[in-house]
Amino acid sequence: MYYDIVNQMDDDEASDYDWEIVDGKPRYRWYKYALNSVYMISSVDEKCNIETVSFDDLDAWYECVNWVAKNDPEALMHIMSKLVDPVNPIVKTKLLESLEKSEYYSACLIVDTHLRIKEEPKERDFNRKKEKYSKIADEDIAKQLIGMSQILHSLKTTAKNKLYEEKLQEPISYLLNIEKFARTKTNKFIETLQWMIENAPEDLKRIFNTEIQIEIRDNFLNYFAEREHYQLCSFMMKCIPVIETDFYFDIPPYKDEYDDEAYFGEDEDEDEELDD
Repeated sequence: MYYDIVNQMDDDEASDYDWEIVDGKPRYRWYKYALNSVYMISSVDEKCNIETVSFDDLDAWYECVNWVAKNDPEALMHIMSKLVDPVNPIVKTKLLESLEKSEYYSACLIVDTHLRIKEEPKERDFNRKKEKYSKIADEDIAKQLIGMSQILHSLKTTAKNKLYEEKLQEPISYLLNIEKFARTKTNKFIETLQWMIENAPEDLKRIFNTEIQIEIRDNFLNYFAEREHYQLCSFMMKCIPVIETDFYFDIPPYKDEYDDEAYFGEDEDEDEELDD
């Protein structure tokens, strides 16, 4: 193992050994970069929430982790278990994800087995989750509802007579149903809203403080009521302010086969009719 060999040498011998070029780099650099691969991620983790941060630009460091894993696996075990301080779970997850993405599977196995983790302080874990879920609630849910509400308002005020035309029911349904953006994210939305209702209800109220068309609110609540999340629905009904107009438009039910290309990429005539 590299570290055993160096420790048995005097300073001059160790320096010569370290600076010997191996596979295009001074020998010591392979090990130094392998060690620093952890710190490159953990140093960012100390400053901000790295849940959505990409570390794809650290290829040079991941390459070194892989090199040590293949050429001196005991040294990589020593680095991860002895030389690197325990890290937050998200740091280990991010490192493993990056190594796996590069198909450095031997390195993944050693890092997964030997890199130690520490328990995050409860306050920091809470703040991380609050930041994460607040962002989802705001950007992925509330802003989507506001956008659909604006579309419905425009249709009700400028194309009222066309709202009930048979040929427009499918594209209107696609535009105004919650399934348009929630189909693959339902579990994430439920997890987000339930966590915020339990842990940060005032923040959730602040995020949903923009009035939306009552039909969009009702469609949103029905979507979760059908999945038997009644407590969530009860809170959100009180939380979301609504705009009521002189008539209520029943949004046509959603069908899975609706898609942009079928209704809005090729049929420009329908777009023009909606814009009239």
